[in-house]
Amino acid sequence: MELALSKYCGPKDVISPLSIEEENVRFALSGLRAQNYLSPIWDYSLYDALRCAWYRFRKGFYDHISVEETKKMLNPEIWDSYFKFAVDRNPWDKVISYYYWAGGNTKYGSIEAFLRHGRVNEISSFEQLSDHGVMSVDRIFKYENMAEALEEITEILKLPTKVELPTYKAKATFRKDNRHYREVLTLKEAEMIRQMFAREIDVMGYVY
Repeated sequence: MELALSKYCGPKDVISPLSIEEENVRFALSGLRAQNYLSPIWDYSLYDALRCAWYRFRKGFYDHISVEETKKMLNPEIWDSYFKFAVDRNPWDKVISYYYWAGGNTKYGSIEAFLRHGRVNEISSFEQLSDHGVMSVDRIFKYENMAEALEEITEILKLPTKVELPTYKAKATFRKDNRHYREVLTLKEAEMIRQMFAREIDVMGYVY
């Protein structure tokens, strides 16, 4: 989605950085690379300045930034006036993909062991999209209904052409088991995921 939307951006728009490979794909598609994503020095707090001096970490927008962090760097009028959306995925399927991306059975053994490890908290969309426990985006589109989502996004943003996803697929080679998630997960694993992602499941209306 980030690659697809880049071609509609202008020189003043914020485009957060991706991997080198993805940046090359973006440039081929739109002629643009990451831009305007670093905050000016005068916008730094004392904590930001110390972190920059000690860790060489520059404050700015980045891939998968949370709603809370984004709001801190934007004028409230901009946040309130923009259409804010995200794309989320069925949590049972998402966990399987993340399991393989993180190392799969070579590193964690079973999916149950991976769930107990705690890394799945890194892909909690509720944490990413909420502000102090309140979901704070205008719309969440389902990954599984991408065709309809692209139609709606094009219409809502009044884009000159329909948004089309590039054929390039990030992380597509990591997952080794492409069976339906019900064929991959044990009942115990499925229930663990249901409990861990209960808020997302409730908001998105997913069922196992």
